Amino acid sequence: MQERIFILVTLSPDGWEQNLSLARGIIGKKCRIITQSSVYETVEAGSAGTNVVARGPLTQVLEIQTESEPAKLLTFLGHAQDALAGPKSGGFGQKGVGLEILFYGSRTEKAPGLIISHPQSHARMDVLSAMVELYPEFIHPTQKRTVRWLLTYLPKSGAQAKPFKRR
Repeated sequence: MQERIFILVTLSPDGWEQNLSLARGIIGKKCRIITQSSVYETVEAGSAGTNVVARGPLTQVLEIQTESEPAKLLTFLGHAQDALAGPKSGGFGQKGVGLEILFYGSRTEKAPGLIISHPQSHARMDVLSAMVELYPEFIHPTQKRTVRWLLTYLPKSGAQAKPFKRR
């Protein structure tokens, strides 16, 4: 049985639609994209009960299939991210796209530059919201709880993850 693999795409709000399309296109050259979550933004409680949209990145989770093992997949995602960033910008550069492995089935791995499952996945409202949308009964490999349970019992911080709406 094929393992369920989930990738986190992090996007700068500027030009996010084009950048997401480019990122999916590059990922689709080596991986089969099975499904995708909504694009999420974080909304933080403002003063006097108003909502202020955070200026931080947008996120989307992709479920993929690939024959690549985690280390090779991470290398591919790094090259894809570099291609999206443009020359000499590195990392989350010019295009504002980050690509990370969230989960590789139920595996856990720790090697230089590679940690699976994503070390903050259990504590990020945007990630958990996207995972609940795609696969609510997915058991987090290190927390041994469903993502639905983790989202339900995530400590409240005043922030809320919501599907992104175009302005």
